[in-house]
Amino acid sequence: MTLVGPSTGTILRSDDRGVSFTPLEGELPDEAVLGIASVDDGSGQPAIWVSSAVSGTRRSTDGGATFVLVDDGLSTDPQAAENDLPAFRGLTAADAADGRAALFLAGYDGAFRFDADADVWEPSETLADHVTGLA
Repeated sequence: MTLVGPSTGTILRSDDRGVSFTPLEGELPDEAVLGIASVDDGSGQPAIWVSSAVSGTRRSTDGGATFVLVDDGLSTDPQAAENDLPAFRGLTAADAADGRAALFLAGYDGAFRFDADADVWEPSETLADHVTGLA
């Protein structure tokens, strides 16, 4: 599965290695999609995570049919809006020692790590004022 996020607030999915794309059914806010991550949570169907410029993150556990806002713990800096910059940017998943994926979000107010047990975002000390990318 390949996922693409255009600036229109939709997610496109390809099951043929990018030859063709179809939109996912789930509604997203009409903001730029700046990050997408597919995370295996052990349920058999990967969760699809989306970060958008203003509202933070949304998660789908049903293949993109629905998306739920997951923003507990996220903070924003008013300077992002004042400077017409996104409050949130990229999203990435990394393998963790316990076999579950660790999810990270870049934001104008710093980096955040998702605590799956508490279902909340936590600030991650990066020594940077704002984070523009993750890998």
